[in-house]
Amino acid sequence: MEIVYADAVLSLRQYWKENGIRDDPAKVSGLNKFRRFLEETDQPYSHSTALTWLDEQKDSWKKQAFFCYRKALFELDDLLTTGSVSGKYLYHDTPFSRLPKYWRDMVTAYRNDLKTWKSRRAITEQMPHIITFAGYLSSSRVEKAENISCIVISRYHAYAETVGETYTSIYSVRYFLQFLAMRGLIPQHRPYALTAPIQAKAIGYALQHFAVSNYQATTKGITAEEFWEKALVLVQYLKETYQYEDDALRHNYTCFYQMYYVFCAEEGYSCSENAEQMWMKLMSAFWDERQASSVKRAFYIFHLFDGKGNLT
Repeated sequence: MEIVYADAVLSLRQYWKENGIRDDPAKVSGLNKFRRFLEETDQPYSHSTALTWLDEQKDSWKKQAFFCYRKALFELDDLLTTGSVSGKYLYHDTPFSRLPKYWRDMVTAYRNDLKTWKSRRAITEQMPHIITFAGYLSSSRVEKAENISCIVISRYHAYAETVGETYTSIYSVRYFLQFLAMRGLIPQHRPYALTAPIQAKAIGYALQHFAVSNYQATTKGITAEEFWEKALVLVQYLKETYQYEDDALRHNYTCFYQMYYVFCAEEGYSCSENAEQMWMKLMSAFWDERQASSVKRAFYIFHLFDGKGNLT
């Protein structure tokens, strides 16, 4: 049954009164701050939510205030679960507090950035996934943002699938990666490796198979960024000229161009006929028959448009 937070707080303050425990204004302030947080984010009370809130906000409070707020919320949980208040608690580390300082600082910087353009509810939904991602990076010995490669991103996606985090995790972590790219900490192409599950799987597949292949690409051709710009122009042309729907464009054109772009950018290769053929051979066992046909058609259309400037 959902706990009514206001009633729970009244019960705690009544318990304090009946048992000679001082009604500490600092603890009451902490309980009220958390109540406002629940109201603003439209969330029900839970002790895990309280712990996450404490973790995220503690740097904005003085240390003594944090200790008081934390004790009040632990006493509230104690009363609700045991019917009494012992006052003796083991304040276990949280996933955020266990992060190395570098990743704590990076997660905090991202949360502060989100505050400028996201609702508190959206921030609350995203941050657990960002903290999980940072924890994964730390456990994988990725000590700085600069070391987040496409392989790391692909492997994180595989890990997220095993623990039941899929769409929400992808959505949240991709925004975090975009934040890192905007700060110049990772290349601009890497967030695209987490656009969708198939993108994360495809880039991981291509890079892993390329690492053990004998394929070599020439340096002749256009840069990966130039290819991507041309591909986006084509996608917009198809939408405006032939009224393609967004889903159709994404599934039949954009996703394939994006996979190729990310692969070439990650490996530092120019986009050329040689590189394109090499990539298609690498990916041949990844596609089913329908996808393989769609890939070939997408690149045929790309070259036709690139040569003529139109498809008429």
